[in-house]
Amino acid sequence: MPPDIDLTRGGYGGDIVEEMFKPFTAQYMDYWWHFREVLRPGQERGNPHWHRIDGNSLTDDDWKPLIALSMTNYAVYTGLAEALGFFEQMRNELYRTTFTGWRVFEVRRAWKAMYSSLYSSFTALSNVICMVVGKKPIFKNAAGNRNYDPGDAKGVVQTIPAILTPFGDCQQRLEIRNQLDHYWLIWHGIEQGQFFIDRNFSQKAHLVIDPANDAQVDLDAYKKAQDDLINCASNFNLIYKEMAITGGYLDAYFAHNGWYVEYSDYGKPHNQMRPKP
Repeated sequence: MPPDIDLTRGGYGGDIVEEMFKPFTAQYMDYWWHFREVLRPGQERGNPHWHRIDGNSLTDDDWKPLIALSMTNYAVYTGLAEALGFFEQMRNELYRTTFTGWRVFEVRRAWKAMYSSLYSSFTALSNVICMVVGKKPIFKNAAGNRNYDPGDAKGVVQTIPAILTPFGDCQQRLEIRNQLDHYWLIWHGIEQGQFFIDRNFSQKAHLVIDPANDAQVDLDAYKKAQDDLINCASNFNLIYKEMAITGGYLDAYFAHNGWYVEYSDYGKPHNQMRPKP
């Protein structure tokens, strides 16, 4: 099924990192690109296309949350890009012609790093949700510069099924991160082209003391990683769609802050108007 947004038209261009992973993100995260396109004029302080609704220029207090939102949104992308990179590395190591003990270590390392980066991306998205949907300040605790976490974001979207459902699916998939911090507790088997783990690994505090009876090392960790990566990206997209559509949470966030965006430099297909899917 083709994406809702034609990223070959209008702006929808990114930096070297954004463009490198665009074949994947254009397929699974077109609404991230749309969200970014709406934020584009606010990426740098003093951009003339941003004003206050009352006609005055944005103050430093206005620019801080706007730039923070843009940067945090970018962190969602870079975290996902890192996860994609580590997944590719895991695949390359797993299917090398010569497979050695060192390759086993590299497969394990890339696998753990993929989930860590994907979780970082999910945490960045949690902060975007708290700022845009919850209209919360930049930091959970400004004194200590503490960010929000997925628990904070889930509290914000508790009554919004269009966001809560895909958010909850991501959260469930990324429970694996808790166990990866204790990787030695997960029974596994890695050979050339094969990476299997105990299918009960996701249970918190799961500890196998009788492998012959308790361990079921038959879950394909490589396929699971691929499935989790694609489904998290797709879920991210559903969340962004709900935030980015015209009249959605992002527009409400702008109005809440008294901001007005002028799209006079947006060419086709936007035609000097708010970009629309």
